[in-house]
Order: sequence, then structure tokens, then C-alpha cells
Amino acid sequence: MIAPLTLLLILAPPALVHLRGARTFWVMASGLVGLALFGLALWLTLSGWPRRPPPVGETYFVVAQWHAVFVLGAVIAAVLIGQWVKTRRGVEDRRPTLAFFWLMLIGMTATLSPLARPVSPTMSQVSSLGALAALVGLVGLVFLILVLPLWRRLRGRG
Repeated sequence: MIAPLTLLLILAPPALVHLRGARTFWVMASGLVGLALFGLALWLTLSGWPRRPPPVGETYFVVAQWHAVFVLGAVIAAVLIGQWVKTRRGVEDRRPTLAFFWLMLIGMTATLSPLARPVSPTMSQVSSLGALAALVGLVGLVFLILVLPLWRRLRGRG
């Protein structure tokens, strides 16, 4: 079980970069850094550091935790690549992109909340609502990063 405040490692780097007024790409990249910090904290916790490693009997549970972190990292990386291409083309819808990114990131963090607390009906509901928020944020980002520029380009030619 990981400490509940460890989940803030996911949100802290992008919050600091966002408060400094950086470009959207860098806020999103720092979200990936925050997820990597959380993955490191998860690894240290599961390895039993600084104590001796505890015997891990639930191998599937450990693999599922790592799988969740890696999948979320892959989603953020894919969105980050799309945003980088969009920024290089000179089009940046800063406010809506950041709003959907924060919705996705906070939703992803809520999805990982059962790693920090014993599973209960409340944690299950928080995780389900987090998954819904992350999905809404991801769909919004896909629309802003992929669909909207394509629609603008087609409309300009038509």
C-alpha cells in the first residue's frame, strides 16, 4: 500500500510548471515526469525500501499496479506527441487544451487512488468517477489536437 500523499507526485510537477506560465507542451511533459515520479515511489514501496523486501504473494496485484502506471504514461506520451506537432505548426489552443489535460490527469490520479487506500465501496466509486473524468479529458484532447485542426484545414480549402 502506498501513502495517499504520494498521489500528489503526479499532480505537483505540472502544477508548478503551469503556475510558472510555461507553454502547454511543457505542462503536459511535466505530467509525464510526475507519473514517472509516482512510478518510482511505487517501485520503492513495493520493493520494501528502505527495509527488507516483504514477501509478495499477490504477483497479479503488483503487475496490475505497474500496468496501470505504464498505460497512463503511454496515454500521456501519445497526447504529448500530438501537442508537440500542433505547437510546431503554430496552433495552440492553450485554455481548452490545458482544461482537458487537467481533467484527464486528475481523473487518472483518482483512478490510481485504490493503490493508496484499502479497497472499499467509496474508493471504488472514486476510481470509477476518475476513469470517467480521464476518458472525457482524453476525448476532449483528441478532439482539440487531432480533429479540430483537420476540420479547420478542410474548411479552409472548401
